[in-house]
Amino acid sequence: MDPRTAKQLFIITCIGFFTFGLLNASMGPLLEQFATNNSVPLATIGSMFTAMFTGGLLAQLALGQFTNRMGEHRGLAGSFLFLSVFLGAASLSRSYPLTLVLVFFAGMGYGLAILCGNILISRLFEKDNISALNWLNVYFGIGDVVGPLLVSLSLFLWKTGMPALWIGSAGMLLVAAVLALIYFKVNIAPAKAAAQVRSERVKLTPFLFSLTLMILVYVGSETTLGSWATTYMHRTTTMGMERAALVTAGFWLMLTLGRIMGAVLGSRISALNLLKICLGISMLGALVFVLGYGNLVWSIVAVLIMGFGFGAVFPTTFGIMTSSYGENSGKAGSIITATASLSGMTLPWLVGVIFAKTGMRSFTFALALLMLLMWGAFLFLANTKKKVDHPAG
Repeated sequence: MDPRTAKQLFIITCIGFFTFGLLNASMGPLLEQFATNNSVPLATIGSMFTAMFTGGLLAQLALGQFTNRMGEHRGLAGSFLFLSVFLGAASLSRSYPLTLVLVFFAGMGYGLAILCGNILISRLFEKDNISALNWLNVYFGIGDVVGPLLVSLSLFLWKTGMPALWIGSAGMLLVAAVLALIYFKVNIAPAKAAAQVRSERVKLTPFLFSLTLMILVYVGSETTLGSWATTYMHRTTTMGMERAALVTAGFWLMLTLGRIMGAVLGSRISALNLLKICLGISMLGALVFVLGYGNLVWSIVAVLIMGFGFGAVFPTTFGIMTSSYGENSGKAGSIITATASLSGMTLPWLVGVIFAKTGMRSFTFALALLMLLMWGAFLFLANTKKKVDHPAG
């Protein structure tokens, strides 16, 4: 592919990921409004995430392995179409069962968009994919910041935050149209897989399992904190919902800054060293979160620190996968992201149920436990990656 077309595809994909992030981060601050609209308790509405990630899981398992053949840019156009249309419809629903069905179909687009978008950029920039993936996810992060801000502004102006979803859905539809109408016929040649993982059928090796475990724990951690931060700040401090939503915006802002750090360092240090830095920062934030429970300032500081540490974890881990699996990235990626969907599907709901029964204090301990699990996953990944990079004999 000529550099000009690759650059154009990168730009339009980044714009799409901006709208993707906007929709993603708007969901958490809107949970209480979704609960009110559907006449169900707050703990129950958390099952929206279960429905969304179930849709993503099934789409990744059923269709992810075929993304190499159909072209990731074509798959991305279709996934953006599904996500924007069905999530926009869910914002208008007043029936809880109907809302879950609509969110399920939106989740199918959500799951494939993550897979197709990240593999697409990895293929466009094979030699510097860690940096390119972090830049892509910077735009996702900018959308993450704008989403809660739009929710907060909408609540202030109109007493409803749903316009944030409507704006994001409209923008994503436009990106899907550009990808389908202008770039549909573009073909992208895949890279070769590393010798240790080259196979027509991708097997669940220790290396693939370590990648899967790393992203599984990370996605669960990020989704849980991003989804419940607004509720946590509202219930444990004197903050109103409008201002509490700004803390969630701050979380996504720091996550974006963490990805900028990843983009800058990604071409200068190894992927594993970059992950060490990220996890060290995240662990510090989790410690402050536990010790600062109930304190307005320390709670905000903790959320921001964890956001910064989280930033580069997903794109860096995904870049390790695409560098190793090459033309098999679609197959390996579908396994990784589908398993991660299980985490995103269950953890926000489970944590919501736990703190609804035991109090918000348990939320801080849950985040600290997830940080410890992420360190364990990293150590496992570091060990298995050495064996893939330097096979015996």
